[in-house]
Amino acid sequence: MSETAWSLRNPNRPVDASALQEESVKIHVSSKKHLLAKKKFSVQRDNDAQVKDILTSYFIEHEDEETATLDPAVHLYRYRVTEGLLFAGIPISKSDYLRPLLERAEIKLTGAQHLGQYVPKIEALEFAALNKELQGESVFLMYDGTRRLGEAINVVGRFCSESFALVQRLLSFQTLSASPDNAALSTTLSNVATKQLDLDYI
Repeated sequence: MSETAWSLRNPNRPVDASALQEESVKIHVSSKKHLLAKKKFSVQRDNDAQVKDILTSYFIEHEDEETATLDPAVHLYRYRVTEGLLFAGIPISKSDYLRPLLERAEIKLTGAQHLGQYVPKIEALEFAALNKELQGESVFLMYDGTRRLGEAINVVGRFCSESFALVQRLLSFQTLSASPDNAALSTTLSNVATKQLDLDYI
């Protein structure tokens, strides 16, 4: 039995505070919760570095854009704010109301009209991640449409992961000016599968 544990069971015996603290730290860093948090932080750090590199490369190639000279860390923060708004289903126009709160991170934001420039970049990275996730998988495509002065078509893909978990992903959402016939619908699905996602038909 360790000195720390023995001391805890015997209140009358003086406790070695440093030993107790060291034991507590060892227990914490070896806990499942800490290891998962450490892994999550590592993934987030690597992803941030990837996004920062992509944004930096983009603005080097497009140095004529108004925000091209901003610090990469500022671009990354604005990218993450825009991404978070989209993920939460909050219109980007609402960011102006949230700006005082978001700038408490001590990184200057910008107006809603300028945050929109990050949307195509977010979309491109989302498709890249989706394509990577689907490679080598047997994907089952489903679609549905809702008519209203045309049609809104969504395409969903399902596949079973290596851990036998059923995974479902929204692959496409398109609005059309008119309801498609069978040939047009077939073309739409083919474009999503082969051109957008680079999938092979079986």
